[in-house]
Amino acid sequence: MREDQYIGLNERAETFLNNGKKVLVYSEERTRTYPDGRVEQDTKEVKAGYETTRSGESVRGMFDDYQVNEYTVFETGRKYVEFVQAKPWSSGPMFFLALKDAATGEVVKESLWADDEIEEML
Repeated sequence: MREDQYIGLNERAETFLNNGKKVLVYSEERTRTYPDGRVEQDTKEVKAGYETTRSGESVRGMFDDYQVNEYTVFETGRKYVEFVQAKPWSSGPMFFLALKDAATGEVVKESLWADDEIEEML
């Protein structure tokens, strides 16, 4: 079966975007009431170091277009955008994404996939 495979960013890109400093994005409170009358409450906090939006650009696959994301780092306000680092073929194109600075176009080295990482996914 032929299909587009969007592998996306690697874990190092996520670490780079979070920069070790996450801020509270939202909290969620949940109450569970059981038939025996027990009540449990918990709060879940979602923290992140960046916000994700669509950049307005897209990458053409074999069947679909992939909408390119832009990331704004909360701490610095800097914006980074995805780009296709590699597009090997394995029953269809595989899109390995990395980051570049939206203002300067400079590639974020930490976000690059190593050749052996790409090879092992083929």
